[in-house]
Amino acid sequence: MTISAVSSTSTTTTSTSSASDSQITTLQKQLTEINAKIKDESSSKDDASTKQQKLKEYQEEQEQIQSEINSLQQQQQTQKQQPASSQSSTSATQQATAVAASGVGATVDTYA
Repeated sequence: MTISAVSSTSTTTTSTSSASDSQITTLQKQLTEINAKIKDESSSKDDASTKQQKLKEYQEEQEQIQSEINSLQQQQQTQKQQPASSQSSTSATQQATAVAASGVGATVDTYA
């Protein structure tokens, strides 16, 4: 019974990690697109104020995307650390349950 709980925890962590990986990949693609827009705008023939305004908007968007990526990566690190501690405590519980179930010390043979 406890083993299935460990298994479902691992599955949940894997699917969450997979979803985070997908989100990070999407955000990295957006970041690449923003970087291309910044490069294009830097070399555009727009007037100085228009160029400055567009670059400012792109840079803000770039910072926001990078912040989201960092946040997701931190969540992944936290999730990777949690299952390790959870599994070790579950393992200790399993060992204690096995000892109790085996009845160690419950029966004593006496020979006279």
